[in-house]
This record gives sequence, C-alpha cells and structure tokens, in this order.
Amino acid sequence: MSDPRHTRKRDVRARMARTGENYTTAHAALQRQLGRSARAQDAPATPAPTNDELYLLINQFLHLQGHLRGPAWTEVDKAAYATSRVLLDGLTSLYTGAMLTTVRVRVELTDTAHPCASDRSGELPAYARRPGPLEVEFQIHQHTEGSGAAYGCEFGADLDRLMIVLALYGGAMRVHPLHLTGPDEPSRFQRAPGR
Repeated sequence: MSDPRHTRKRDVRARMARTGENYTTAHAALQRQLGRSARAQDAPATPAPTNDELYLLINQFLHLQGHLRGPAWTEVDKAAYATSRVLLDGLTSLYTGAMLTTVRVRVELTDTAHPCASDRSGELPAYARRPGPLEVEFQIHQHTEGSGAAYGCEFGADLDRLMIVLALYGGAMRVHPLHLTGPDEPSRFQRAPGR
C-alpha cells in the first residue's frame, strides 16, 4: 500500500506540470477540490435562502445575543449593520464598471436555537440546523443604457439581509468581476486584475 503523502505529492506535481502553478497554489487547488467533493457527498446542495429565512437567521442570532449579553445585544446589532454597509459598499465598488460579476458568499452558520418561551419566530431552516456553511452564489450584470437600473442582481432574496447574516455569523465573500478587454473587442472578457 502506498503512502498517501507520496500520492498527494505526485498529484500536486502533476497539476503543476499541467497548469504551471507553483506547489502551494496547486496543493491548495487540490485541497479545495477534495473538500468540495467530500461536502457534495455528505450533504445535498443548499437552496438559496429566502427573505423569510434570512430574517429568521438574523432574528435568532440577535435573540440569542439578548440572552447571552442582556441589553448589550443592541451593540452586536449595530456592529453587524455597520459591517453589512461596508460589505455592500465594497461589493458595489467591485462590480461597478464590470459587465458581469460572480459573487460567492460563504456564511459559517452556528446553531442559534435555544429554549425560550418568548421566541415565536419559528424553526430555523434545515441547512441552518446541520453542521456546515451556507454557500450562496449569484451574479450581478450590467444593464444597457436606458433600461432603468444600471445593474441587475440575480440573487432572489434581499441582498442587504444576506450581508447582515454574513456580518453576524462570519464567513467570506469572493467577488469576480469580468471586464471587456477593449472597445474594439466587445465579445471578449477578462478577469479584473488582483481579484
């Protein structure tokens, strides 16, 4: 039986030869692939959250903070709102000028369910009761002139609420804007540098 470390090194070197990546980048890419395939086998795909589900996630988190911190829960609420504004402003600055932007949000959900006679908000969605993150992907596209709004977002729920959930629970947001390469080449796209 072969040593798994040797197999991993062989796979990394093969990827390096194929892609031209350095060892660290190739290793990280293979680890992500392994993680994705393991998660895909363990859990079904998470549907995009609805407005009601996002509201429930926010409400449950803040309700639990009320039990843990008392009146200081309002400071958590204020900080999450301020952070969500920073996230939205950053997202806006990244997609402005891009023809199409892919956004991936990963929220590290934690179980916020707790016994409380006064909580009438309802049960958390199934994806929030199992271990693992909530992962959402959507696109923001540029509209043509004269169509009303400058950009359209393909995320069905309230983007503000998603950013508040991200600010409360923690996680990451990856933004990949695509820009035209030049005015003479309207059909060719490239990734924005450094993103």
